[in-house]
Amino acid sequence: MQPLGRVLDPEALDDCRGVRAQLRIEVAADWLTAGATLLITCPRRLQCARCDGGGCDECERSGAYRSPSDEEARLIETQLPAGDGSGVIVRLAAPFEESDIEQLLLKIHPGASPSACVERLARFDLQPAPVSRGQLADHPQADRVLLIGWLVIVVLSAVAIALLR
Repeated sequence: MQPLGRVLDPEALDDCRGVRAQLRIEVAADWLTAGATLLITCPRRLQCARCDGGGCDECERSGAYRSPSDEEARLIETQLPAGDGSGVIVRLAAPFEESDIEQLLLKIHPGASPSACVERLARFDLQPAPVSRGQLADHPQADRVLLIGWLVIVVLSAVAIALLR
């Protein structure tokens, strides 16, 4: 069984001297206000978060770190917090299984269109939308739909009775 989440100490993450990378992406503003679930395919090279890609002692003056070579290993699913649509930074601890990157800062900004590496995952609401009798009666094939529904119930009931005997 996999844990649903972990509570991490922000101060411990700030004090961590390990590899810290960043990725700037754009999404639609309504994704930020709604708190969308995103699937992100991280690029092969990620910018160093400590020097913004300029080169420092931590990244050995390269300005970047390598993420896993396998594209599937670079997939990250994250839930955005609902906000005002102005942007957010999401910090992910140990974002990849086989990588030296200990933290990934996702800098998520509103844009005209989502970055090519980002897609919004559909959230399915298991609660059906309520339908009033008036809405159903206004449907042109409402009688046929109700008849088919009742027939399905009768057939399933007959099959269940037959199996129980």
